[in-house]
Amino acid sequence: MGVIVTTTRKNQEKLQNHAQALAQEFHISFIQREKTSLPYLTATYEAPVLVVGTTKLTLHFPGQEDDPFFFHPSMAELRIKALARGENDRMVEACSLQAGDTFIDATMGLGSDSLVASYVVGKTGRVYGIESHPVVAYLVAEGMKQLALTHATLHDELSRVAVNAGDHYEWLVTMEEDSADVIYFDPMFQKEVQGSSSIGPLRAFANTEEVSAATVEEACRVAKRRVVLKDHRSSDRFEVLGFTRLLRKHAHIHYGVIDLKKG
Repeated sequence: MGVIVTTTRKNQEKLQNHAQALAQEFHISFIQREKTSLPYLTATYEAPVLVVGTTKLTLHFPGQEDDPFFFHPSMAELRIKALARGENDRMVEACSLQAGDTFIDATMGLGSDSLVASYVVGKTGRVYGIESHPVVAYLVAEGMKQLALTHATLHDELSRVAVNAGDHYEWLVTMEEDSADVIYFDPMFQKEVQGSSSIGPLRAFANTEEVSAATVEEACRVAKRRVVLKDHRSSDRFEVLGFTRLLRKHAHIHYGVIDLKKG
């Protein structure tokens, strides 16, 4: 799906250079905002609109212009608070995450799992997120950077996440063997989960390519301890790609693991 970029109606001249630089970086069209409305722009260009504002970037989809996407901690903040109270987190348990770990979120999306992982691995750990869509990666990276300036509670967690735009296979093949502890995949589900709407219109940007056997093989080369897959319980990816399911009764979401136990 194509994207156009513009500015807010306020401070148009001040923000124009930033918007034009993004247009050049992402090879998309810059549209002078003037007095035009967002519904007019999305309808005219039949595309989402990336709006450069003074304090944040927002992405507006056709028909949902008043409900834009911008980075926010979402459920990650609640999950981190629960962990701080000593409660369990299914993703953390599936990944067997520990302080000091290097964690790679190979299908980063909105970054919630990366943020939770950042809390668990702590100051001595590292978190890398890989997002295939460059505009989404930029929105998340910039959103984390801006929020870190004002969010005292999550400042450290936000600052530790390194966001990378690109294909996860191409990224993994450049990494040294045993250079991460855990590699995590949360691809777009083959079957949508009812009530799971946090990704919303960003589904239009989702990478629908299957996680390949070659990618999992590379992940097993790079990871020292565990490779993890999150998917719908009805998915056959676990069996096809060689993951062992961590079964949980009545759960719509399952996790699968490949334990490497190197060394």
